[in-house]
Amino acid sequence: FRPDGRAAPAPLRVPRAVPGLATTKVLVMEFVEGVSLNNLAAEARKRGVEPGSPEAKILGSRIVRALGEAYARMIFGAGFVHGDPHPGNVFVQPGGAVALLDCGQTKQLSAADVERLGAVIARLQAYRAAPSDRAALAALGDAVRAYGVELRPRDVDE
Repeated sequence: FRPDGRAAPAPLRVPRAVPGLATTKVLVMEFVEGVSLNNLAAEARKRGVEPGSPEAKILGSRIVRALGEAYARMIFGAGFVHGDPHPGNVFVQPGGAVALLDCGQTKQLSAADVERLGAVIARLQAYRAAPSDRAALAALGDAVRAYGVELRPRDVDE
């Protein structure tokens, strides 16, 4: 939603399953025109856009923004995530819109998972704002450990 409460436009397109053709073993989705991230650099070069150019950076920023917003909505809104977001499943459509394909693998997140992830993100932001703050780093470590991740101690030169 937007700050004024109106619905915000979707950050990317997700094609619909084709009724009658989707089963528990096969997912058939409507056709999406575009180029997968796997092939995007080659396609961009064909069109005269070189990696690292201002145009490429603008498109890259648009792709990252769309995926970031979509995943934030999935996690903190619906409580589920697309489970297979490899470059072949992310398409850039004509005009630069982003599409996320193959939604056959998803993961429902528990409320505890969503809360823990929110804590990691908040603590990461606090650490990025003050990277020399050892308390912020310790809090980030604690949030990551809440997922069961073991962190090895290391010596840090000051």
